[in-house]
Amino acid sequence: MERDTTDIEYREKVTDTFLKTVSAFSNGTGGKSIFGITDRRETVGLSNPEKSALQIENKINDSIQPQPQYRISIDTEHHTVTLKVEEGPYKPYY
Repeated sequence: MERDTTDIEYREKVTDTFLKTVSAFSNGTGGKSIFGITDRRETVGLSNPEKSALQIENKINDSIQPQPQYRISIDTEHHTVTLKVEEGPYKPYY
């Protein structure tokens, strides 16, 4: 079973610890975090993916400098949120 790698991470819920991963992806070669999926790749979903996506966006915008390049998408069928972070052109990201 596939686990977290250097460019993909699975998170069961949204907590502030994902911000370290966003910085690492921005400082590295990019990557993605999928929220609503366990480390064992079991889809558990998020109770409100739209609210979670907004939380993710606000936390990134309020916490990381310079502003990283990212995209957020919502899978309404599985109630998951995917955060794709691009390699940043203005390293380092904190």
